[in-house]
Amino acid sequence: MLPFFPTPYRDELLYSVFARYHLRSANNSFRATLVNLFGSPTVCATFGLPTCLDALAERITSNRVISMGQLIRDHTLFPFYRPFLSQERADKVIRQMCDPNLGSGIHNTIGQMASRLPAACKLRYCTICIEEDGDDFGEPYWHRSHQVFGVRVCHRHGKRLVDSEVKTGIHGMKHAFIALEPVHPKGDLPDTENQSTVHDKWFADQVFWLMNQSHALPVIGLENLWLRYKYYLSQMGLTTVHGNIICRELMKRFSKFYQEDFLKELHSYFVSASTQNWLLDLVRKPRGVSHPLHHLLLIRFLGLSVKNFISEEVESVHPFGRCPWPCLNRAAAHFRKELIWHCTITRNSETGAPVGTFACSCGFNYARTGPDHTQENRYQYSRIVAFGRVWEKRLQDLAGGGKSLREIARQLSVDPKTVHRHLALAQETTSEVFDATEYYAEREMRRKKWLELYESQSSIGVKAARNQAPAHYAWLYRHDKQWLIEHCPRQHRSQVVNFRLDWNLRDEELSARIDEAVERIKKRVKPAVRVSISSIGKELGALALLQRCIDKLPITKSRVNNLLETKEDFVARRLKRGEIC
Repeated sequence: MLPFFPTPYRDELLYSVFARYHLRSANNSFRATLVNLFGSPTVCATFGLPTCLDALAERITSNRVISMGQLIRDHTLFPFYRPFLSQERADKVIRQMCDPNLGSGIHNTIGQMASRLPAACKLRYCTICIEEDGDDFGEPYWHRSHQVFGVRVCHRHGKRLVDSEVKTGIHGMKHAFIALEPVHPKGDLPDTENQSTVHDKWFADQVFWLMNQSHALPVIGLENLWLRYKYYLSQMGLTTVHGNIICRELMKRFSKFYQEDFLKELHSYFVSASTQNWLLDLVRKPRGVSHPLHHLLLIRFLGLSVKNFISEEVESVHPFGRCPWPCLNRAAAHFRKELIWHCTITRNSETGAPVGTFACSCGFNYARTGPDHTQENRYQYSRIVAFGRVWEKRLQDLAGGGKSLREIARQLSVDPKTVHRHLALAQETTSEVFDATEYYAEREMRRKKWLELYESQSSIGVKAARNQAPAHYAWLYRHDKQWLIEHCPRQHRSQVVNFRLDWNLRDEELSARIDEAVERIKKRVKPAVRVSISSIGKELGALALLQRCIDKLPITKSRVNNLLETKEDFVARRLKRGEIC
């Protein structure tokens, strides 16, 4: 058991607590401190997500200073990652922080490795915070809100953070806990200028809020994150009527929103013409976890705070809301009841707005131009597609009861002319009594007339023939439709040749750019990249072409195969440049 353990200060990094313990314990070496805290001299001094916390808990339990859950929640960077993980991954990170045998894979679990964002290599501090902490607590300490990658200013003072000389992880002393006070004693503070951008203060505020509210925040889950992004992007007009993301427009507006230099400093810049980048990974159906910094960049672009993004309820991205939808047949007993489970969506050719067609089992079909903006829009229609048998029966009942046209129209919410037209059609249908002899005689006459037209002008199309003999076409369509279909002029479709893609030209253009792309890849230092089909494709912004259509590009294929590096070639190149010692 430890004889004492320092009480953590507000927003203090757990690494800083261990460093203050080392000073107060007067140990001759950091390894002695590691043995005191964890029972092992080989534990790494990780600053963001420390490990072996179960061993630490056993040693400080008797002091009852603070629980292990509080240490993780209030003094590590875990709350920064937690909302953007799946529940399974969040639980796994907790296990990795506690179990000394699982800590090696923690950065893979949180998405640090997949994001290609560099880990912070130096601890940072705010010069004003050092002075205030000295006045309030008698000593300065490392603030955890200052150590998140992407946060470049202090959330309290808006002052640019200063990189200390204390290196973290593999960059510095792996087994040392360095306190802030000996590094920068009071009275020896650098005078830094505030060179922050308009986005820096927002990021600092959101990260601080996120880490201090995480105990009350749910794990959103990757699927829900994706659905939220789709909803808010649809509100910005960046989705199609079917809910698909308009990727090119999104990347264009996103790049315009942020300055290029700002994104490059955060290692988050991408080429707008590329088809694979971190932004598109966020808005596509999730396949893996992404770094929280990328989530914050997108949330900022959406015009939201992290609090609003996480806590607000979002609706379906369907332009007409969630199913089921109401039946708007006033003649039915289920009027305005939500019984329609299927909606066919088309696009208005003039305005581009989505048009939904809703069909009820009673036969009543209606269409509405969307998207819906209010709940009341669900109970409106733009036009009636079909009235159905229930509506027609109600019409006959009202007409048989002696109701006037206007009264019937009022009860059925239609125009009086519509009532008159449907009553006339119903009367015509019921009064039709066909005499077999007259019917067959008329059919033969109309067939003969149509065949004469068909044989004399067989080169014309159906529409032209219909315009020349509208009465014969209408009668045959109504009474002899199958015969009419078999004896209509055939449409002569012209042979369509697709000239959209010239693979030879594309092959020449692409192969001419390969040498420059390979040269840029080889000059890249951090991180060094092996010359492969994947890296060449990404550099050219043509990854899909090289992966899927390489056989259609023989010159490019030959050039690429000649320039590819094996793993041995890659290692030899790095040794030659002195990157590997």
